[in-house]
Formats: sequence, C-alpha cells, structure tokens
Amino acid sequence: SLYNSTKEMLKEQQTEVQTDISTEQEEEEYFAKVLHKFNMTRTNNTDDKNTKTIPMPFNVSEIRQSVGDFRLLTSAELRMLIKKTSIASEQRVELYQGLGTSARYLASRFITNQWKDKSLSFDVTETLQDWLKGTEDEQGFQLRLFCGCSGNEQSMESGFSFSISGIASGRGDMGQMLLTQEPPYILTMSIPQNVSSHLASRKKRSTETKDTCTAQTETCCVRSLYIDFRKDLGWKWIHKPTGYHANYC
Repeated sequence: SLYNSTKEMLKEQQTEVQTDISTEQEEEEYFAKVLHKFNMTRTNNTDDKNTKTIPMPFNVSEIRQSVGDFRLLTSAELRMLIKKTSIASEQRVELYQGLGTSARYLASRFITNQWKDKSLSFDVTETLQDWLKGTEDEQGFQLRLFCGCSGNEQSMESGFSFSISGIASGRGDMGQMLLTQEPPYILTMSIPQNVSSHLASRKKRSTETKDTCTAQTETCCVRSLYIDFRKDLGWKWIHKPTGYHANYC
C-alpha cells in the first residue's frame, strides 16, 4: 500500500547523512512533500521461465500530469516485491533505463533466498527527471540477468531463480492471479505544484525589491535575516524546518 511504501521511504531517508542545503532548498523543505505511486503498465509478460530480461513499462503521461515540472521531483524509487526464490547461492541482476536495445545501465543487485517477500528498490530520481523533461508517453526499465561471459552458461540457461510480484514467471495459467498481485511501481516524492507557484512568486518579489535600500529610504526597508534554530538559538530538538527568515527593517 502507499502507506507502507511511505513508511519505508521515510525510514530510509532518516538513515542518510545530512548535508548542507541552500536557503532556496530550506524554503522548499518547509513545505510538505506529496507522494505518488505509479504502477507498472500491465503487459503480456513472457511465460518463458528461461527469460533473461524482464521489461517494466510505465505511463509517463500519468507521471507528468501528477508531478508536473521535473524540477519539482525530489526523489523517485523503483520498487518490486521478490516472491518465490530458488537460488543456489546468489544471483546478480542489473537494472537498465529504456526498453530497447540501446538501454542504459543503471545499477545492479545480488539476490539471495533471504530476499523472499522483501522489496527490491532502486533510486531512479535522475531517470524520472529525464522522462519528465521529454515528451514520450511511455518509458520503462529492464531487469536483466548478469552475464559475466566467463563460460558459466548453466546459470544463464536457468533464467531468473526468483519471481516478482505481478509478473508472469513461466506458468500460462497465472493471468488472473497476476491481476491480484502488486506489480513493480515507482514511488515519487515531489513539491506540490501549487506550492511551486507560491515559491516562484516569493522569489520574484524578492528579486524586484532587491538593492532598493538606501540612506534616504524613510519607510521600512526589509533586510534579510535567517534564524537557524540549532546554531543561533540552541534548539536541538527541532529537526524540520531548520530555521526561518525573520528579516528586519
């Protein structure tokens, strides 16, 4: 569910090392982000149990309509649930951007039997931003078995030694069952489009009034003053927002 996916994403982000961010990013962080979940487009997946590639198409038009401009996207993850596993030791898989022969390599993972009933995730933020910049209605990923070309053809002949929820894995009678399973999906976090307009208006007003303060100014001339809760006030218990623009005359 979207609730569980959100919990997983937030938990992962809490473990990341915090880095310094700009004042502009501070303003954006003040506003709540919006989450969207986009399921893989249902396709007639091959029933060949020895397949070496699993295509995962997505409706980019739907993503573009929900997220908006690529600059509003702050993070995106491709997630899939690993089901039945029968792996001797481990199996390496690779993720590619694109559905054709010119697909571009993105990342790899090693899958073991311990992955059963767990979600496999990939950071695809840059890929989603590229999609949003373009005009295509459909894009996708490929999950491929790694081939080291070392002469070990036995592992390659057996195909994937695990199944993915929502994707056929060699049985021709699984059509109805697949409809009840959660397919691979993309989970995005972005700035709401209405907030983006608000921030743009604030930046425009700030630019228009910049450098207007002079010694002859008689009315209130706004000066910039940013208060950092931790550094300036010692309020260690506040995490978000990290501060605010108090300003003064």
